[in-house]
Amino acid sequence: MNIMAFGKAKASEIHELESILKLQLPQDYIKFLMQYNGGTLKGTSYTVFCNDLNENLFVEVFYGFLNTNSAVDIVSTMKEFESDLMEDVIIFARDSANNQFFMVVDGEDKGVYYWDAFYQFESTTDDNTIYFICDTFEEFLNLIKKQ
Repeated sequence: MNIMAFGKAKASEIHELESILKLQLPQDYIKFLMQYNGGTLKGTSYTVFCNDLNENLFVEVFYGFLNTNSAVDIVSTMKEFESDLMEDVIIFARDSANNQFFMVVDGEDKGVYYWDAFYQFESTTDDNTIYFICDTFEEFLNLIKKQ
C-alpha cells in the first residue's frame, strides 16, 4: 500500500486528539498517525474485503489530524457525524461515496467497521448500516489490496 501522507503527527498532537475525542487511541493507530497522519492512496484503487457484505470496499482516504482541509480532518469528520456515532468511536477513513471506516476502541464491540451511511449495498437497511471488518487497525491495513 502506497500512501501519500499528510505529514507526521507528533506525540503532543496525538494527546490533544485523544483529549478532544475523549478516548484512548490504539497503539497501532497512533503509530500510523505518527508515520503518515492520514493520506490518500497513490496509484490504482485499493480495497478491503468485508465478509459481512461479501464485497470489496474501496478505501479512498485516511483522515489526518490538524489538517487544513476539513474534508480530510478527523475532528471535522467526527463533528459532522457526531449525532450518529456511538461512544468510543473514531472515524479514520472513507470510501469514494463518503461512507466511513471507523474503530470502536473500547468495550465488547472493539474492532474496525464499515458504515454504509449512504446505502450503497442492497443488504443495507435503516436497522443495518454497520458491518464488521476486523479486530484491529493493523489488521485492516494488512487486508487492503491493490485492485
